[in-house]
Amino acid sequence: MAKAKDKVVVELNVNSAPPVKIGDDRRGFVLSKTQAALCAIDNSAILESYARADTTSDPRDKREALVLARDWHKKNLFVQAGLGLKVGFSNYGLRLKPVERVGKQSRQQLNGWWQKNKQAIRKFIRETWEDWHIMDNAVAFWRKQGATVIPRIITLKPEDCLYSDAMGIEKLKVRLGWSKEELTTSDQNSAFKKDEWRRYASREIELSEDKGESFRVLKRDRDGWGFAWPRIHAVFRTLNQQESMEVADNLWAFVSRAVIRQFKVGHEIRNGPRAGQGVWFWNTKRGDAIKKFFEGRVGILDFDGNFDIDIQYPFPSAERFDRKKYESVFQRLSLWLGPVGLMLLARDTNEFLLRLLKASVLDEREEVGGYCSEIINTVFNPPEPVAVTWSNHIFEDSRLFHEMQKFLLTSGPLSQRTILGNARFDVEEEREHKEEEGALVNDPKTRAQVLPIFDPNHGKQPGESGRPKGVKNPK
Repeated sequence: MAKAKDKVVVELNVNSAPPVKIGDDRRGFVLSKTQAALCAIDNSAILESYARADTTSDPRDKREALVLARDWHKKNLFVQAGLGLKVGFSNYGLRLKPVERVGKQSRQQLNGWWQKNKQAIRKFIRETWEDWHIMDNAVAFWRKQGATVIPRIITLKPEDCLYSDAMGIEKLKVRLGWSKEELTTSDQNSAFKKDEWRRYASREIELSEDKGESFRVLKRDRDGWGFAWPRIHAVFRTLNQQESMEVADNLWAFVSRAVIRQFKVGHEIRNGPRAGQGVWFWNTKRGDAIKKFFEGRVGILDFDGNFDIDIQYPFPSAERFDRKKYESVFQRLSLWLGPVGLMLLARDTNEFLLRLLKASVLDEREEVGGYCSEIINTVFNPPEPVAVTWSNHIFEDSRLFHEMQKFLLTSGPLSQRTILGNARFDVEEEREHKEEEGALVNDPKTRAQVLPIFDPNHGKQPGESGRPKGVKNPK
């Protein structure tokens, strides 16, 4: 090991080939070209991760932590699956409802407005939930042309922003990174002016109301201290450990590509006057004869030999790929994910974990719902003020929930509209179908199309209630 100024260079060379040096401002690692050629994976990425192991486990500042949070979400399957489920639970049953009770005409106007903007609104809310669970921060940005708000929300990546809110004074700088080609178009109505595309194509800008730019920030931290630290920071070291183990598995798997057939001839002499000497009943002539016999031959081969000839196929032990070595990593990641992670680890759901998850999600929906509702009302200008809501049915046992609905419907308090809505049917379409079927029932010629073949209470259909014709009542 040699020291070069403030860098520690680890010599990994196994031959005299010129080394390839990869490193950062703190550390450097050296790998021979021969070794680099032998690896089936990106050695630069491996060595860079080794060199930055301390940085990726303990970032210097919030911005670096946010960058790492996004990076781990991109490349770690367990994190993707767990946070994806959390987003699914949080965003289940998304609906926009008017804040106050409205009439039929206003409701029709809201339905038309929703159909026009549904895709953009759904996208904005989902991206907000994703950033909230990955980064513990969310940033929305929109623009005005004069006094008119452009109905488009851009969710900015928190890791590309510098945000401060000292004493309630909010400032946001962002690296948008757009090019002139991306911001110019042949359509003059949607093209940016020269000063606009120059601004947004610059390295970093501070958003300003004077330039028609607005933003809102949602963060999981107290006011006055900028963005929140992403909570995934607590498992950076665990994720580094998992990555190292996966790299080792990958290298062992690559080694397994070399299928070796070894002919063991002779045996070691452990006792007697020749014990420990280089005499093993093997010689070059005998070894070449055996190799020549097997070379290029496949299928069934007849071969005879004495007790000291053995054919082996050396291979890395399967224990090196045992999933048990990942159990500690997955347990720590599951604790970080909370109830969702524990359900993933157990491969099952239970009522206790669902209750814990429900309490967590309901609290977060208060934060995210208010944030999204304010922005939607500002940017998309609905006919009536709306509020973002979600359904809690995902946290209930499906059988018990449907039994409760059935009881409430038959006993009176619950409406058919609510039942149909919960079952994801189109209420108005079902009512139209019921009207059509009612006309069929009243016509004797078409009644059989909609009534059951046999009515257990009244006999064969179609028919009238009561005793069949010709049968007298008993005295």
